[in-house]
Amino acid sequence: MTAQSLDPCRLDPAASLNRARLDGRDARGLLSAPALHRLAEASGLRPDGPLRSYLDRCLADGVPAAVQVATEFGTRLGRLLAALRAGDRSLKPEWDATWWHRWTGTRTVWLGGGLCAGVFGAVVAERAAALVGPGCRVEVAPDPTDLPLVGAARLAARADGAALVLDFGHTLVKRAVAGYEDGQLVSLRRLGPAPAAAEDTPGGPLADAVAATVAGAWANAGRPAGPVVAAMAAYVKDGQPIRVPLGTYTRLADVPGRLDARLRDLLGTELPLVLVHDGTAAAQAVPPDPHAAVVLLGTSIAVGFPHACPDLGRPA
Repeated sequence: MTAQSLDPCRLDPAASLNRARLDGRDARGLLSAPALHRLAEASGLRPDGPLRSYLDRCLADGVPAAVQVATEFGTRLGRLLAALRAGDRSLKPEWDATWWHRWTGTRTVWLGGGLCAGVFGAVVAERAAALVGPGCRVEVAPDPTDLPLVGAARLAARADGAALVLDFGHTLVKRAVAGYEDGQLVSLRRLGPAPAAAEDTPGGPLADAVAATVAGAWANAGRPAGPVVAAMAAYVKDGQPIRVPLGTYTRLADVPGRLDARLRDLLGTELPLVLVHDGTAAAQAVPPDPHAAVVLLGTSIAVGFPHACPDLGRPA
């Protein structure tokens, strides 16, 4: 079945690279945090604490196994990107020409997500750049771990004042207060992360947890005017997550009604909430460019395409 044509402001699940086939395996099985953990253990490493930070320390100490792991991870990424730029239809046979035109014309790939920062991210980017093919650069974006949060802040822009923005990831929920002057983002004050809901949380309790997280962050932020803009590890249509087999937050689609109603019940007042796919939000953190793509590597793979989307931060 052919997927819908590419709309960089409103990506649907067809955009996902998690199930793209490379060497007979899904890309998520090669380029996610669990995949990296398996790779590290197979190389004789014993990760202690956050995985990428552990690998950063090993790389700084010149541990050969860590160099091997980072190089292999970058090789996997570079081969995937090279295949996309070459137009290898076997990766995503459902895509129409609009998707392939974008990927084959890509000249810049910005990397973000929890696995793309630090020394490890730099090694991965360098190795991927060596394999992606001529005419395309692969670079770690500024503030790579916060790309969706920064993108949400750009989407929440208002003439002056402050806005609450969040990034609902699989591991943590990042929260911040964005400040604006003359319609421009001038500050982003982090509130500190909150724990994410457990991966197997059913839709109803998950909706309650998301609403409670937003409500608590809003109080901590000083109750700024809405809308609140939240990046989320889920594809979104008409303001609501889309149900797909993979991902915690897609279960919100199983719950009748909107999260705004739960927020109203918690707060006793209306607080508009805008949900945005995390890859799409991340793409708002870099300059618009019809020849660029953003790839986030973490618990899974997310993608976005830098494009001006001025209405994306408004309630549906």
